[in-house]
Amino acid sequence: MLRSVVLVMLSALAAFQAMAETRYCSDCTATREFFRKHCDYVLAHKRDHKTIFIGGYYARTLVAGYRILGDRRYLDAAVAYADKLLTLQSPRGYWPTGYGDIYLADTGSALGLFIALSNDVEKERQQKYFNAVKKYVTAIEADGLINPSGALGTGWRASVDGKITAPYRDEYTISSALTGGEIFTWMYYKTSE
Repeated sequence: MLRSVVLVMLSALAAFQAMAETRYCSDCTATREFFRKHCDYVLAHKRDHKTIFIGGYYARTLVAGYRILGDRRYLDAAVAYADKLLTLQSPRGYWPTGYGDIYLADTGSALGLFIALSNDVEKERQQKYFNAVKKYVTAIEADGLINPSGALGTGWRASVDGKITAPYRDEYTISSALTGGEIFTWMYYKTSE
């Protein structure tokens, strides 16, 4: 009897907390429902975007949906997109962005999915994601895309068929933030190198 009472009280408390106002939402039940609908829309219509940075944003939304709402379908779709990214990496270490030239900012944004998934997938997948990112970082270093200032350039010009033709020799803040700040920092966190 006491166990039933405790379970009912805990359920009521959880329901109250879900409805309670917080500094992040004034109606958390409505916020969760809106987010669920958004994740369901992404799952139905946007789960396999050919432009990798957009696909990465959608997939990271699904990772958040899994963590917040507990819906395994969201995680499975995000993992499927990350696994697809693995197959798209060139032998040189870069990814086609889905629209011609190879932009380090957009690639860094897409690869943020590997970071987002790193605690939600098994060790073997974690290692595959790590290896792909390491290959990317190594290519950037070997190809001299880090400027003397420490900033990264925009990336690579590519022909219509995706063949790399020449680097952009510039300093691009967004590349520096998304690939430099996000990806290189994660590699440092993982390796202390």
